[in-house]
Amino acid sequence: MRIQALGIVAAVTLFAACSDDTTATPAATDAPTTVATTVPATTMVPATTMVPVDTTVPASTDPPATDAPTTTEALLPSLPVGQPLTDGTSYRMARSVIGRSLQFTNPTDGAFGVSGPGGFFVAADQAGTEPLLGVFDLMKSRAFTDPLIDLGTATTRPPRPGALADADAAALTAATETPATDYLAYFAALPGVEAGEVTTTEFAGHSAKVMTWRFGAFDGGYPCFGSARGNCVVTLWFEVGVVASYWTGDAGTTYVLDIDGTTVVVEVPDRPGAKEAADSLVIGD
Repeated sequence: MRIQALGIVAAVTLFAACSDDTTATPAATDAPTTVATTVPATTMVPATTMVPVDTTVPASTDPPATDAPTTTEALLPSLPVGQPLTDGTSYRMARSVIGRSLQFTNPTDGAFGVSGPGGFFVAADQAGTEPLLGVFDLMKSRAFTDPLIDLGTATTRPPRPGALADADAAALTAATETPATDYLAYFAALPGVEAGEVTTTEFAGHSAKVMTWRFGAFDGGYPCFGSARGNCVVTLWFEVGVVASYWTGDAGTTYVLDIDGTTVVVEVPDRPGAKEAADSLVIGD
């Protein structure tokens, strides 16, 4: 799958800011000297510190120890859009992607990502021609009714920063429909697809259906996004501005998970670094 933002990757913007998971520290209150005071749970010190009734100043004037570790860990950086990712750095995504917290570790310098309601996608290059990982809520996408459509006739111009032109959004909506609920069966029937057997496995701690696939030769279609690879097959259009497209020779593995009634699709291309990115994926609460 090519992670293509309709021709201009830089025009894709993050529609929803990442959720703020920080916890405000409670305001300090004056505790009576004759009773126990409870230290806020954000510090790893004994749950209850007894304040002595005797208020005589102790002989020692050493300052109190301040090396107690805190239980509030620093938040991971949010996935930046339009900026290169750092090798070995873990990034978090907003809950709006699939309704759960998400994080992954980037396996290579110079990768780029885009994230927003319904999906996040990472590629080894800014143009999106070398995808590494895609995670999306199937029912927040739109499926092209003709996977061999000429996208040049469906849109009049690339998206402006933050949104598609109204006419192009209307044209893409008209050219797409609600995706099939059985995504793997839909994908296996695409032009040129050579699909493996659907089996059951576990992915990121969840039960999943999994299928390997490869795009062989197919008839028809049109060149996509100025690529020199020839004609392509297009499948889904995402609100973040991404169109999923494939060429002969593309291959990978697709996982389908049911998480709280949401059909979550994880696509892992056969490309260096992709498996490492997928293995690092954490789906939280």
